[in-house]
Amino acid sequence: MTASAASALRPRTVTEIVDAAFSLMRARYGAYVAVTMIIEVPILVLRAAVYADVHPTPASIAWIPLGIELLAVSLMASIAQGVCAAAMSADYLGQGFRLSRAIVRVRERVATLVAAVLLLWLAIIVGIVLLIIPGLYAAFRLDIVVCVAIVDERATGGMGAVRRAWELGRHQMQRVFLTLLFMGLILWIFLFALRAGMGVLAPSWPALRSLRAQELVIAASGCLYYPFIVAVQTVLYYDLRIRNEALDVEMMSAALGAPSPA
Repeated sequence: MTASAASALRPRTVTEIVDAAFSLMRARYGAYVAVTMIIEVPILVLRAAVYADVHPTPASIAWIPLGIELLAVSLMASIAQGVCAAAMSADYLGQGFRLSRAIVRVRERVATLVAAVLLLWLAIIVGIVLLIIPGLYAAFRLDIVVCVAIVDERATGGMGAVRRAWELGRHQMQRVFLTLLFMGLILWIFLFALRAGMGVLAPSWPALRSLRAQELVIAASGCLYYPFIVAVQTVLYYDLRIRNEALDVEMMSAALGAPSPA
């Protein structure tokens, strides 16, 4: 890591985290969308295939098939998110952008990644059963677990990744909550505009009149905003490490060839 790149690492406010995430995503947006699309195609096929099982009637939801679908989609999407996280992490640290290196990294850590995602879902489900609030807390505190599973050398195995993500959130939950809330607001505006656009086009485009078609369009749009989600998680991960472990000082010391402070 160069000294100039190390000097760019610093604690950021909530708005600065999101702004840095936009910059990080925008620099290689086409590549990140392409990676996401590779995974998004089988996800769309899966969702189209099980739609009738998840929605037996237009106004009903079968919760068990829905849960299985969400778990399968989450595992598949985590592969694309992991590749993006590895590439964005290297880019953010000034190590350059090499998609092939990111793919190799995910292949080396895929067992940790899958185990971490499964444990994340288990924590959320158990938390929701325990009066919902604990599940939401677990979802927020462990939001960076995919990034941790891929880029953090201290995370050994799925449980190690979950434990590491949990530790990084200690004493920083207000910052984590506000950052993810801000990100969620941006995503809500995007999806609201997308649904409004489909509503405008539906009268002249009959294919968009069905709920099934609209849901598939919403699902397909994920390839456009998943890179933003991963970028926020990546910048947030490094911000938490800077605040909890003085990563910026460590990186600057390494870049200057000086021993990092104990």
